[in-house]
Amino acid sequence: MIKRFFYNPETKKFSIFENGHVEFFHNRKNEFSENFDFYIRGIITEENKILLRVYYPYNDIDELSYSELLDKSRELLDINLQGIKEALNAQGVTIDGLTLNVTNESAKDILKALYV
Repeated sequence: MIKRFFYNPETKKFSIFENGHVEFFHNRKNEFSENFDFYIRGIITEENKILLRVYYPYNDIDELSYSELLDKSRELLDINLQGIKEALNAQGVTIDGLTLNVTNESAKDILKALYV
């Protein structure tokens, strides 16, 4: 079964769940202290491959080119990668691969699904 997670880079809070990111967030808004884009979002495939979504929590996102966004996201994900791995391991998740900067389209291709 495919699972999803949120990771708060400041508090290191980790939430793992089976429904979509948006649905989980909106059903538990009172548990989240920041807006949706503040949290690093990931997908755990059935093969235990970890897909980390493009991540850029700052307001100037509209001023970046796509390649700049991907570069900045990669930097931020790299900074938080150890904490994410530790949180996954604490939940008993074995990591058999890691892909950074996943978009909706690339996730659909990786998961071979219409819905991400």
